[in-house]
Amino acid sequence: IHLIDKVEIGVANYPLHASTSLQLVQRGLQALAVKPLHGERWHMFNIENVTLSQRRIAIASALKEAIECDQLSLFFQPQIYLNTGKVHGAEALLRWEHPQLGNVPPDLFIPIAESSGIISDLTEWVITQALQYQKKMIVLLPEHIVSINISAKDLLRKDLPVLFITLLNEHQLNPANVMLELTESATLFEGVDIKNALNDYRLIGVKIAIDDFGTGYSSLAYLSKMGFDEIKIDKQFVMNIEYSKNDQTICRATCDIAKSLGSYVVAEGIEDSQSMAKLQSYGCEVGQGYFFSRPLPFDDYMQWLEENLETTTVFVNDLEKVVDLIGKNNY
Repeated sequence: IHLIDKVEIGVANYPLHASTSLQLVQRGLQALAVKPLHGERWHMFNIENVTLSQRRIAIASALKEAIECDQLSLFFQPQIYLNTGKVHGAEALLRWEHPQLGNVPPDLFIPIAESSGIISDLTEWVITQALQYQKKMIVLLPEHIVSINISAKDLLRKDLPVLFITLLNEHQLNPANVMLELTESATLFEGVDIKNALNDYRLIGVKIAIDDFGTGYSSLAYLSKMGFDEIKIDKQFVMNIEYSKNDQTICRATCDIAKSLGSYVVAEGIEDSQSMAKLQSYGCEVGQGYFFSRPLPFDDYMQWLEENLETTTVFVNDLEKVVDLIGKNNY
């Protein structure tokens, strides 16, 4: 049997990186722990990598405490039906304000949670909180949809559907009013297992969305096979849609694809009425973005929801004026 092995090397220099033999070995091991670039088998010690690693460890430790002590919070960004101006629901967004670290963005602490094994506890906290809030939100809007982001690391967990069943029954919620959002990169991971996992959630009655669509490499056959209920257009294609022909083409094509697959489209990052009107002309059903509202703490979102349930007719009239002003020939 012929085995081809590889050797990876961490390099540290005396006296540049360390003054003792013990420190030198430690620095070499720290360099070895960093993933080499461009396929190289060796990596030079870099103090910046050590500082970053120490910060990641500090964040992981603080995050575990934040979950246990309930220091996290959920914000909600409204989603609006573009044709009627009525409220569709809201996406639940995780926020973390640490006393010493300050505002820690999700794109920093979520990967750390995944790599450190904390993501399961974090996901359970988000689901529990989101469904508790959903029970209060449907009092104002019975058909309110709450969208919850799920990590690819958690999607294959067999106990997570059980948690959903337990909480849905406890709060007497309609599972069809709960949307699980999966990033496109997450759904491309181990496609067969992902499909089986999604079927477990569909048996419960929960709906499935593919988030950040267009940033990955999904094929039409793959989308058809997975059968997503909702396709979300990433905000990078929406924010410049008024001026970019390429973004217009991508958004229009996404809406056409969704329609042919029996899914509906949610566009993220809508910041002005012109973008909203253009997306509406493509057949996009739902939008979210700063044009409607920033992400809001729960109490503020409830107040916003109560106010906007009374003002949808005004919104629709304003939308019709925008469409007339722009002119359909510009679409």
